[in-house]
Amino acid sequence: MTKKLISLLLVGLMVLALAPMGAFAKAEGKKVNPNMMEKFVPNKASNVVTRDEIINDGSIINEGFEASSFATGWWKYPSTSNNYNWQPVSGTYAYEGNYCAMSRSYYNGTSNASDNWLMTPEFTPVAGTNLSFYAKSQDPSYPDSMQVLIAVKGSGAYNSAHTTVVESKWTTLLPLTAMAGEYTQYHYDLSSYANQIVTVAFRHKSTDMFYLCLDKVQVGVAQEAIVETSITLDQSTLALTVGETAQLTATIAPANATFQDITWSVSDPTILGVNKIGGVMGLAEGTATVTATSHSGLTATCTVTVTAGNPFAEDMIAYGVSGTTWYNIDQYGYLEAIQVSADSDFIVRGEYNGDDGLIYAYVLVNNNYQFVTYDPANNYAKTTIGTVTEIPLWMAYAWDAGVMLGGYEYDDGEMYTGMEICTIDLTTGEKGDLFVDVFNATYEYEDDDGNTQTEQYYLMPYVATYIGSGYVLAYDVIYDSIIAYDLASEEFGAYILAENVEAQTGDFQGYVQKMWYNPNDGYIYWAGVFDTLDYIIVDIENGILAKAGITATDTNYDELTVLYAPYEITVEPEGLPGDVDCNGEVTMADVTILAMYLNGENPEITEQGMINADANQDGTVDIRDIAAIYAIISAS
Repeated sequence: MTKKLISLLLVGLMVLALAPMGAFAKAEGKKVNPNMMEKFVPNKASNVVTRDEIINDGSIINEGFEASSFATGWWKYPSTSNNYNWQPVSGTYAYEGNYCAMSRSYYNGTSNASDNWLMTPEFTPVAGTNLSFYAKSQDPSYPDSMQVLIAVKGSGAYNSAHTTVVESKWTTLLPLTAMAGEYTQYHYDLSSYANQIVTVAFRHKSTDMFYLCLDKVQVGVAQEAIVETSITLDQSTLALTVGETAQLTATIAPANATFQDITWSVSDPTILGVNKIGGVMGLAEGTATVTATSHSGLTATCTVTVTAGNPFAEDMIAYGVSGTTWYNIDQYGYLEAIQVSADSDFIVRGEYNGDDGLIYAYVLVNNNYQFVTYDPANNYAKTTIGTVTEIPLWMAYAWDAGVMLGGYEYDDGEMYTGMEICTIDLTTGEKGDLFVDVFNATYEYEDDDGNTQTEQYYLMPYVATYIGSGYVLAYDVIYDSIIAYDLASEEFGAYILAENVEAQTGDFQGYVQKMWYNPNDGYIYWAGVFDTLDYIIVDIENGILAKAGITATDTNYDELTVLYAPYEITVEPEGLPGDVDCNGEVTMADVTILAMYLNGENPEITEQGMINADANQDGTVDIRDIAAIYAIISAS
């Protein structure tokens, strides 16, 4: 996997204005119930929980970088403004809030030898003053290194114009250290600098790594923590069926305990999935114990019994790029190799077409992209369609409209990547008709103070799928939510389906992802990397995500670019008065079925069939509708 592949995971701007949607204007089939969707409102709350080492009152400096530019007194060396040097950046990169300070040694396909310094305003410590901050590498596979230094004003370490820095005049607090992939707090006692005017420097020094993140810089007095005395759960026992979800709530006492973070675990992850905020999902029949653990190690448990229900998709098919292998994948996400690709294809994108039973894919061959098909019914035999000039960031088959969708990136010249949602021409693999031109999409909302704010829609380019009725589902990286975008409407609509994704699953890492919606069971299956390697099942109706099976210790794992289970979609025809059996015509069979229903015999009639049964369209299904059906048959 190349760094360029990771870099493409930079945020894409999402949709505001849509042209008429052609095939989606009258999409039929399984519907997404709009009543289960809450109109999207940004969630500004922090979704990161990290165990602090000290509590700092921030009485001298308390900086969370919560603005698009640095606060007064902060400065950087060199002062050049570009995509590599220190700058406030919004999104899920932050430890808390919306922003953190970020410096880069790699951006949008280009490496850089970064030596970027970020300085605090000058301040005067006293005895007992502490410095604390949080830092991490955005991608642990490409760890960026940071050095922290301190200098006394007038020592010659820097000039008043902030155009010169003399490294030898600074004192090192933290030696140049590769930062971990999750936020870690560092803290230093500055008592030895009491009553002197000083400046602290955060130095990013790396070549061809990725992003360094810095947040919650505080200078003040360390405070004594209030230790928790108990932890309780709202339920001690719980009964679920397979596929059913529930939310457990933990309460820590006292309410003002310093540390409110809770770690959730389960005794048997093959029976029950639990996420990082206590959401649970039945995975298989059996009994498992969920444990909530407080910061100091206090525990509370809930015994969950799971009985038979609607199982998740089994015998799914997946393709892994590292092993160039086709797999069977069970309901827990575990892989079993079934076929190694004969020519070691590197499938970059792939999607199953439920209409013809073929997998359409883009493969990398000799530095060129080819558009191909694979036939699962014929040992995944490959047919090459041709070489293409551009490939989408994601593919999704719109099974109720009969078209393949793709999201295509373009550079807007700024930090973010734009996106177009288009059809894919399955005869050539090239980009087809444009549905949505994604650029500078904005919406307005009212903040807690009653002020109108304008924000942009963003989505993680690789993580999108199609869920029916003209809805494209995507991960919105800025607000850490799974959003359904209504492509069927001429008026743009975005609906939130699951909030606080990273809080439930762990940090979203920049690796190959594949999200797929199963139209048979209504679940989202998401193979990706969240802190560790995981397979996520998303209950979009209840907004709960659960990890299923795969962990970093499972060696039988691969990065998946194809994920699906064979499916058949039954599309009911448009409403036809009198067509009780929904076969597209009105016959004596419809009379028989309706007569059985009115006689209390409970024949199988679909929801659309009941609508059609009201043949005289008076709002009531009764014996007069039988007469109306006779009349329709006679007239034909």
